[in-house]
Amino acid sequence: MVRRSVAVTLGIICVILVVCLVGAFVYYMPMINDKNDTISSLNSQVTNLQNQITSINSTINSLSSQVAELENQVISQISQLKQYLNATQTTAKVGKAIQIQSMYYSGTTLYVYVQNVGDSLVTLSNVYVNGVLDSAATFTNNNPLAVNQTSMVTTSLPAGFSPTNAVDVKVVCSDGTFMEASQLIPGS
Repeated sequence: MVRRSVAVTLGIICVILVVCLVGAFVYYMPMINDKNDTISSLNSQVTNLQNQITSINSTINSLSSQVAELENQVISQISQLKQYLNATQTTAKVGKAIQIQSMYYSGTTLYVYVQNVGDSLVTLSNVYVNGVLDSAATFTNNNPLAVNQTSMVTTSLPAGFSPTNAVDVKVVCSDGTFMEASQLIPGS
């Protein structure tokens, strides 16, 4: 059998090992807690940064759609300017003549500005939008329309209207004089 002194020695060694193990736990526990706190703090910072990225991405998407809308408006304005320049270069003041100056829409209403660019009075009578007569269209300053005077024509947007598709508008006078324009229409 094992001698008593060997057993006592082994017991003392076991007690020393247990004390060392407890000491290691006591010594390293605060360090582990500090590391856990650091990890929690870093996770919180990561979450905050991810929220900031989400917010920035949302702002970027919003700005992108605003830029696209402004780009469409600029394209429409350029188209209107080209149309105006072409019309002013080719329209001589001989007889009766009208010119579509600009168009825009608000809600389901289309507003068309028509100017008498001829040398005599005209009376606006009909408006066609995408080839369809709008008998409910209204005209301002049309009793008759004097030379260089502008009338605002109020009509309805065509069915299936999309700001990305051009709208064809034809304004006809009572004597048959007309002007036709096809362009993208900016919103108000």
